[in-house]
Parts: sequence; structure tokens; C-alpha cells
Amino acid sequence: MKIQHGPGNARVISAMHPDGSRATVMPGGGGWVQHPFSYRGAQYARRSYSAGYGSFDRYYRIYPWRGVNLSIYRPVRYYPASYYWWLGNPWGGGFSFSWGWGAAPWYGYYGGAFTPYSTYSSPAMWLTDYTLGDSMNSAYQQDQADGSANGQAPAINPMPDTVKESVNKEIQIDAGTLQQENQQETSGDTLSAPAGSLAQVLSSNQPRTFVAGAKLMLVDSNGNECALTPGDVVQYAPGGALAGTTAVNVQVTWSKDGRDCASGSTVTVAYDDLQEMQNHMLGTVDQGIDQMRGAQTAGKLPQTPQGLRANPTSNGFAAVAPGADTNVQSELDSQSRDADKAEQGGSSQ
Repeated sequence: MKIQHGPGNARVISAMHPDGSRATVMPGGGGWVQHPFSYRGAQYARRSYSAGYGSFDRYYRIYPWRGVNLSIYRPVRYYPASYYWWLGNPWGGGFSFSWGWGAAPWYGYYGGAFTPYSTYSSPAMWLTDYTLGDSMNSAYQQDQADGSANGQAPAINPMPDTVKESVNKEIQIDAGTLQQENQQETSGDTLSAPAGSLAQVLSSNQPRTFVAGAKLMLVDSNGNECALTPGDVVQYAPGGALAGTTAVNVQVTWSKDGRDCASGSTVTVAYDDLQEMQNHMLGTVDQGIDQMRGAQTAGKLPQTPQGLRANPTSNGFAAVAPGADTNVQSELDSQSRDADKAEQGGSSQ
């Protein structure tokens, strides 16, 4: 069990259990529990989340890399390869869209963090605003859970256009990554490095952008403790991997407010934590695809070309995965009590 403390007495608990299951408890008590299973000779996991905005499940492929077992997001269903190509290309015109965020609690708190595009000329642009809005909602729910939301919104640092465009470019890459993940699943390829893995990201030899999906306790290059929270943006540049460690240096290109790691600062992020940021991007884009298809059906967005409208097909691992964990919150509460005992005994890390 690893216990991390950060600013404001925030605590993140990570634990590995003898049966191979894992649990992470976030500040405020939410988090997730992950249960492993095997499929076609490879290790997978079903992860059940408990959060202030609802409970949900996601699936992951386990991949040992440089001494770390990475959990890599895997889509539960796939579309034709040409559909993912369409996601990364223009629509051919600008289309307006009303998000309806005005009445949402998070929007009154973090709505000034970014400006939605005035019109959408590609699916990737729409998915960019969806990803950022969903991340701000996660940040607000985390603030509510850990008591850092005092009813008054913090002073927001608006996201620069250059940072938003870097997120948009990354989401175009993510659309291709989802296609690669599905190709691996449908072909039965369990030998190659999984698409979407940090091994693939760091070998791309190009800058990569990540949006934080959970609260993360870090230390910057000046030795100051700080936190990233959902929606904060970091960028990895080639050469940022730290020799002899399982961590990389990344630059914080934007943080929402002065409570988080400062924009422009350099922070060290462990491999598995950076993988979780990548997972957040892939999972949110994948989720956004479903929402976008719903908006298309309702006539609010341009239709997918006729030849690309095939219904999704489930990936095979979903059929052999363990059932959803219905006791996630009680397991997280138990893990918190174990952490309390460990800290009282002086054995926390």
C-alpha cells in the first residue's frame, strides 16, 4: 500500500492485493477497484469506479513494461476502421452546437476555464470540447468530495488557445489509437506492445499532450509539492524519460487555478500515473463518440457517411470478464481504514 499526501491534507491511497486486484482511493473517498482476468493468454482487468457523478466500469489490458505493470484502456466495442479515419478528418463545413452546460454545477465553478469552439468543422473539435467539459465536471466533483469546493469558484486561469489546440491534435491521435486498439483485439494480437500504452507513446519521438483525469500528488523541479487535478494539461517532450527510473519529466502547460501545479513548471510523473492520463484521454474520447452518435441521431450534428454507419461490435474480452463489482465504495472505505491504521503505526509511504 502506498499513501501519498499533498497540499491541503489531500491523500491518495494505492494498494495491490494478493489476488491481483488493485484499489485506488482518491481524496474524499471515491476511487476505483480493479479485478484481473485472462483472455487469449493475456492479462486484462475490469475496473469499477465510484465517483460523485456516478459509478461506471472500464476495461484494461495489463502490460509489463520496464518493471511496471501498466493498465491500458481497451474499448469494450469497435467500429469499422474507416469510421475512426472519419473522426480525425474535417466535416467540410462549420456547424454550431449547444452544449446546454449553463445549468450544470461544474459550469458555474469551472466554466471560465476554457471557451468552446464557436462552430465545429470536424469530429475531433467536438470531442475536444466534450473531453474538456467532462474533465472540468470531474474536477468539480473531486472538489466537492474532498471538501476543497467552498461554494465560491476559485480564480480561474483561462486555457490559452495554443494549449487547447494541442489537446485537439492529441485527440486526433487518440482516434487513430482507438482504431489500433480495436485492430489488435479483433486480430487476437497479444504479443505486440498494446496500442495506447506508454511504451508506444514514448517511442513516437514527438511531443504528446495529456489531460489529467484524477487528482495526482507531485513535486516540481524546485522541490515544491503540488497537485494536478482533472482538466489540467501537461506535455511530454522527447527525451523527458529519466534514466534509471520509472518516471518522466513533463511540463505543465496549463492548470485551472493557483491551487494546482503552476503553468510552466516541470513535474516528475511516474509511468503508471502518466499511463492513467493517457487512459483518461482514450476513455473519454471513446465515451464522447457514443455521445456524438446520439447527437447525430437527434439531428444536432452532421451525419456519418452512409457507408460508415455500422453498429458497434463488442470486443471478445467483455464476455469473459468478471461481473461488475457492486461493493466498490465499501471496499474503498475499508482500504481507507487500513491506511489510517498504517499511518498510525508509522508505516505509510
